[in-house]
Order: sequence, then structure tokens, then C-alpha cells
Amino acid sequence: MGPAPRSHRTGPKESTVDVRISLVAGDPLDRAGLLACLDGAAGLSVVDDGAEVLVVAGERLSAAVIDALRHSTAPAVLVVGEITDEELLRAVRHRVAAVVPRAAATADRLIDTVTAVRAGNGVLPPDLVGRLLRLIERAGPATAGLHPREVRIIALLADGLNTEEIGRRLFLSDRTVKNVVHELTSRLGLRNRAHAVAYAIRSGAI
Repeated sequence: MGPAPRSHRTGPKESTVDVRISLVAGDPLDRAGLLACLDGAAGLSVVDDGAEVLVVAGERLSAAVIDALRHSTAPAVLVVGEITDEELLRAVRHRVAAVVPRAAATADRLIDTVTAVRAGNGVLPPDLVGRLLRLIERAGPATAGLHPREVRIIALLADGLNTEEIGRRLFLSDRTVKNVVHELTSRLGLRNRAHAVAYAIRSGAI
């Protein structure tokens, strides 16, 4: 991925977009290419702190890439060369909202993807959408990294029940319910109960 000219994005429309981006790339050339494509283009800016979108580039979903995803609270765009089914599921679990094939990572595509993710949308190539749907259908709730008891508790959270009500419904103590929720949010890097419910819904667990 090499630097790309920015002259193709001009005009007053650019000033209406203001998105702060953080970049993570193991290869210095990848980082230079991302920086050239994104920093200052269409109102996008690369920052060290307070990013609204994380852009991570790598040939594969390596341990370093996972670590970068795990330590960010921002939705992520993953620019990757190859990705297996297992890696795709791991990426979704770590708040990856969009995947861009490395070979197709043009400046226009990256800008459009980052803007879409900032707006709350997910972006996957058609072949990855099909693969992800088949994986979820085949494996069921387990693809979300949730245990059966966790699924039951999150489903009741989604129905609006509080800790005490869930405990009575499932014959569990309040402490057990709280511990289960705390363990799953910590394990999956989720911010709170609402985030856990949204994650379970997106993953097809409930």
C-alpha cells in the first residue's frame, strides 16, 4: 500500500466531515500509505488520542493487530491481506466494523469506509458477508464467544430485566448475575451491559 495523491478529493463538501482517526500498522510502508491517503483528506485527521475510528493494517490478523484492537474503544477498519474464518470471527468480536482487502485499499475506498464506520455503519466485501453469515448460522451463539448461561442473561437484559429479576428468573444470586456480566464484558472487551446486548444481537446470539 503506497502513498496516494489527495487531489481527487476537493470541494466545499469536504469541510462538512470531521473524523479523527488513529492508525496502527506493523509495516512502515503501510502506515505511510494510510497516512498519505487519510490525513487531511475529506476532513479526516490522524490523531494520537481521542480517535473516533481506528484503522489497522496488516497482512494477517496477527497478535499485534488483535492487541491494537483490544486496547481501543473506537470502532475499527481492518485493512488485511488474508483472513481466515476464525480470524473473521475474532475481528468482529474485537469491534471491527469494516474490512478492506489490502489489495483493494485505494484512497477513495478507505475514505468512504472510515466515514461509513464513523456514521455507525458496517462495511464488508460481499464474499466476507456471506462467509460470516454461514459461520454464524452453522455455529450458532458460540460464534459470539458467549456461553449458554451468558446468552440467557443477556437475552433477559435485552428484555429490560434488572439484576434481581434475572436472578429470580434463572435461580441465580444477584452476585452470580453480576459476576457473569462482568466476566463476559471483560473477556470480550465490551464497555457495559448495553454494549453486551448490542454485541449479542449483532452476533446472532439473541
